[in-house]
Amino acid sequence: MPRKGGTVRRYFTQISTYAAFGAVPLIVLLGWILLWQENWNALRGMPKQPAGNLTTSFILLSLLSILVVAAWAIGNAVRTRQDNELKDKARRLRETVQQLSRLHEMGQRITRARTPEAIFHIVTQMLGASGVSAINLQLWFDGDIHSAKMFAEETRTFELNKERVLMVVRGRDPLIEESDGEFVVYLPLISYGGLIGVLVLRTEENPESDIPFLKSVADQLAIAISTAYSQEESTNQAQLTRALLTVSENAQKDEIGGEIVEQAVAKLVKGTGTARATLYERSEAGDLHRRFTISRDLTRWRRLAGTPLDQAQDGLWYIDIQLQKGTDVGFLRCEVEPDVQDAWLKHGLPTMQSAARIFGMAIQNQRLHRELVKQASTDPHTGLWNRYGFEPQLAQQVKESSRYDGKLSILIVDLDGFKDVNDRYGHLVGDQALLLIRDVFLRTLRSGDIPCRWGGDEFILALPRTDKEQALRVAERLITQVRQADLRDEESGERIALSVSIGGASLVGMPYSLDQFLRRADRALYAAKEQGRDRIAWDDETLGLLHLDGELRG
Repeated sequence: MPRKGGTVRRYFTQISTYAAFGAVPLIVLLGWILLWQENWNALRGMPKQPAGNLTTSFILLSLLSILVVAAWAIGNAVRTRQDNELKDKARRLRETVQQLSRLHEMGQRITRARTPEAIFHIVTQMLGASGVSAINLQLWFDGDIHSAKMFAEETRTFELNKERVLMVVRGRDPLIEESDGEFVVYLPLISYGGLIGVLVLRTEENPESDIPFLKSVADQLAIAISTAYSQEESTNQAQLTRALLTVSENAQKDEIGGEIVEQAVAKLVKGTGTARATLYERSEAGDLHRRFTISRDLTRWRRLAGTPLDQAQDGLWYIDIQLQKGTDVGFLRCEVEPDVQDAWLKHGLPTMQSAARIFGMAIQNQRLHRELVKQASTDPHTGLWNRYGFEPQLAQQVKESSRYDGKLSILIVDLDGFKDVNDRYGHLVGDQALLLIRDVFLRTLRSGDIPCRWGGDEFILALPRTDKEQALRVAERLITQVRQADLRDEESGERIALSVSIGGASLVGMPYSLDQFLRRADRALYAAKEQGRDRIAWDDETLGLLHLDGELRG
């Protein structure tokens, strides 16, 4: 419904206009009438009117016309002003509707965005379409302001006054300044009562009237970035936890350099912002060995900044994390980009320390396991394989020999008269005799041969890729060296003569079970001892038992 005051003003304007346009003809008409009256009176001989009456009449008419024209001018000005105000209100209303529409659209798009980068891209698109020529996003964390390395194609970035940014951080109010013929707007980003950064915009037009709209944009951006970071950090932490569990489960299985562990470490490297991670293990002998190196793409944007540690290659910086405190098992070297070190020390280092401890425990457990296996599978006195450790290796050699060239020989060596040595000279001398036999084996056998103390005074030697003739030559050298061994009684200095009896067997291209193979060699040993000891006997599937006197053949 139109307002009463507006109707009155409109009627007054119309009346004043009609009166103004009618005043001039009326004055002319009245002037002509007065002149005609004066001339008429003169023709009739009537006396003239006093000049004052005529002058007064003209003055009154002139004032009346001036008043009418002034009323018209005032009415026209009022009407023009009202029209301009209505047009301005309509324009502002349209702009407000457009801004609300853009805010609604931006809110919907931000809701669907998954990362801070995508959110910032949406905001820059909208601001670019609104006349913003440049954008700079500053994030506030760790007690300082840091430039966010997120850029959009629709806008350009620019250098800004850091003091102005800090003023907005302290005051938390928008700030506008003019610079180089353009206007710079500083908008605080406040999310859930906490300041997370400052959005800086550059525009050619004065944005003072658009501050409420721009502040709404900044508020939506702040909440969206905070939410996205929270979701990203929660997801990242869950992925890091799963990766650590994977490393822990598989590193204990002697698979530190395995594909599963390396994939898990790659997730740790990416999730913590580490540029490269290398695991070094120090052997028990003190040698340093690299187990693996995992790198990541260095171009991914990170919300991090910092100061250098120790300088490494490729412009990176590194820190060595010991795998175990107090024990030089090795270390995990983490290399970091120079601009992310402080934040990495705060956020990434704890996770990589956990990974280092897992690797340290895994290496120690593997060493302990190897030591236990070694103790369980080796003879504690001679250090040779015992029966538990020897049988699986011999079974594997039988399997491989049957599959490939069929060359495999075994020698069962028995120390002659060992019980008499123990009874006459004591068990210490008997132990020395066993060690002497071990030394003869180590000097005579090849690196791929497998010596075993089967029990008591009996040894078994597995000779891979060795046929009968080659094995006989090995047996002859063993007999000769044992005969020449110098073993003496410590009290009397008496030299103690030693000898061995050897029974041998070879695979002849046909499949054998492990028990069959051992029984053949054991049968040959029994034959050698029956023939007087200090000799070699061979079990030949085609010729039967071959008895040798132990003398060297030419």
